[in-house]
Amino acid sequence: MRTQIELLAPGGDLDSIRAAIAAGTNAIYCGLDRFNARNRANNLSLSDLRCVIQMAHQHQCQVFLTLNIVIVENELIALVDLLNKIVNTHVDAVIVQDLGLLYLLKKFFPQLKAHASTQLTTHNGGQVKFLAHLDVTRVNLSRELSLKEISEVSVISKSHKVEIEVFVHGSQCLSFSGLCYISSVQNGSSGNRGRCGQPCRDAYEITAQGKTYPLNLKDNSAYFDLPQLIASGVDSLKIEGRIKKYPYVYKVVTAWRNQIDRFFLNQTLITSKTELYSVFNRDLSNSFLLGDLSKQTFIDSPRDYSALYLATQHDSQAQQTLENAKQELFELKAILNDTVEQKISSVHIGLRPVVITVKGAFNEPLSVLVETEELRFTVTSSVLLKKTRVDVLDDEALLKRFKVINETDCFIKSIHTQGLEKDLYLPFQQVNALRDEILHGLMGKRMVPPVVLKPIVVAENQVVLPRLSIIIDALDDAYLSDDTDVRVFLSLPNCLVGRQEELLAVFSSFPRLIPYFPAVLIGEDYTQAVAFLNQLHPSLILTDNTGIAYEAYERGIAWLAGIHLNLTNSYALKCLKDYFLCRGAYVSNELKKMQLKVLKAPDDFELIYSVYHPQKVMTSRACLFFQTSGCSKSKMDDSCLSTCAKETTITNAKSDVLYITKKKGQYNAIYHSSNFLNLAIVTELPNKFSSLSVDLSSIRTQTKPINNKKHVIGLFKDCIDDHSQAAIELQQLLSPSSHAQYKRGL
Repeated sequence: MRTQIELLAPGGDLDSIRAAIAAGTNAIYCGLDRFNARNRANNLSLSDLRCVIQMAHQHQCQVFLTLNIVIVENELIALVDLLNKIVNTHVDAVIVQDLGLLYLLKKFFPQLKAHASTQLTTHNGGQVKFLAHLDVTRVNLSRELSLKEISEVSVISKSHKVEIEVFVHGSQCLSFSGLCYISSVQNGSSGNRGRCGQPCRDAYEITAQGKTYPLNLKDNSAYFDLPQLIASGVDSLKIEGRIKKYPYVYKVVTAWRNQIDRFFLNQTLITSKTELYSVFNRDLSNSFLLGDLSKQTFIDSPRDYSALYLATQHDSQAQQTLENAKQELFELKAILNDTVEQKISSVHIGLRPVVITVKGAFNEPLSVLVETEELRFTVTSSVLLKKTRVDVLDDEALLKRFKVINETDCFIKSIHTQGLEKDLYLPFQQVNALRDEILHGLMGKRMVPPVVLKPIVVAENQVVLPRLSIIIDALDDAYLSDDTDVRVFLSLPNCLVGRQEELLAVFSSFPRLIPYFPAVLIGEDYTQAVAFLNQLHPSLILTDNTGIAYEAYERGIAWLAGIHLNLTNSYALKCLKDYFLCRGAYVSNELKKMQLKVLKAPDDFELIYSVYHPQKVMTSRACLFFQTSGCSKSKMDDSCLSTCAKETTITNAKSDVLYITKKKGQYNAIYHSSNFLNLAIVTELPNKFSSLSVDLSSIRTQTKPINNKKHVIGLFKDCIDDHSQAAIELQQLLSPSSHAQYKRGL
């Protein structure tokens, strides 16, 4: 029987970390000033991190470092340099999104535990197997999963010795994390780089349902679902909020600590919402966890709901009552701030001071006494000291050799050499050996030598024109695969209920047609997708879902990685090739020209770039029509995914139009107003890509619909063959279009 569960708190700055520890958290996740997905948080320096680790471990609290963004090629050397430093701290794990970083950790830094970020969109058992194959020890599941779905994934995770972590409190993204590009496409600030501008929380022109903030979800809270979460097999309960300040962190962590402790002490659980509503919230909901997605999942305001909640508790929403509630909250928060400041004042952050005392005489070994508040030990050289007039051992020479201690959670407070005779010499190798023994004594582990990242060497590209790949979503377009000059992928729906036989018949009739599996496959939809893969047993697939990729790998089915895996560096490509026998991959359309130019594909690996596609900026499990054009249902049911088909638009204050689309068997999606078209890459990066891709899916945007797809395919062929007139005609035919990401990059 379980006796505890981990509580994992956010640490956006030093005060928030101290507040979380004072409130009784079991673990903290925090980021440095680079490579983490909360660019707006204050974040930590490497020196701060060492202090935090030292302090947290004194309070039996673990520290997880967020390196949870996609990495571009020119950052790899700096990233490895950082890993060389992190590996010699006592950090308990690193949280990762990028597959290239997972490759580096597995191959060069096995000492560092890797946790999969929620940005990896993990929601099925196959994805857990995929990540376990990369030595990931914990996965943070997609926030959209229900208790039943969490339980199902947990069974697989336990069999692969992978822990499960879920977000239980804080902001709730409208899109599946890792599949949101709305901020990137609209503003050039990518959520996959920690720079999300949250345009989903912006005001829009009032909708048919009278809503001004139609994309704004209530905050997530599973506070009253603790017993069910524990029963589901979850190992860690994660609180969101690295941009929140220390009073918020203290209040929320304290509330969850009390609830968890009461559960394991068999005491009555807290049923009052008051504590959680006394700090910032957008109202609280557990809709996703209960699988109960309705109009009540949304709130038509992104602002703090706490005063309004307090006013409703006074049985009135009159303006005077609301003003009184605001004043009451102001006073309560002032008291909270004072209380927390007192609490955190007792949580000291600092490195361990080390005092070193050196003794030695001619023809004797060098003796080094090392002292901290907790430790006292002596190391002795295996070589005797000799007389010399050069390279003598003195304070300066010893500090130079021992200064690496300052890169751990310790610092050299002082070095005493009064007991060391003058003009003595010890070979530097021996001094370094003593240094390593000291580090081992202080850290309880050997220092890991630095990794030097060698350039990836690949065969030179032959001058070969790229092949053309076509993506379709309509069965009526399957005939396009008869064209032997192109390769055609048919997008499969997220839900295959009632479609298997029809789809199998299409693939049978058009044997050159290749199945394209979507990014999100949850629960029974994933089970059916695997069954479909088994029935069809194709020679090649394209997939955005790493769970399906793993199933293909196990079955010896050749596979290509889709565009929504968002691959941004050469080691991500190498990861897929070396560990999963991937044959090729789409590279991220968030990359600009120079970021694409330096990518190096492994040998015998197909590099694919999408030159034309509707720009899907968000994929959501929630119904986006409740707040926009309306829906006759009050909440979603089992038939919504498989049967619903709708379209609408919303417009923001800048007059930017977003297209909301729901097709049968697919999740709600939001598309940018114009399609992506980048013909410049044909001439600017010749011979870089094995294939250029054109997505002819039937998605309504402001870009003109295509009436003759064969004609358009012919124009793209001519464009690749360097027919400039074809490019001009395509620009006119497929207007309006944009390729801002190619210009801005990550």
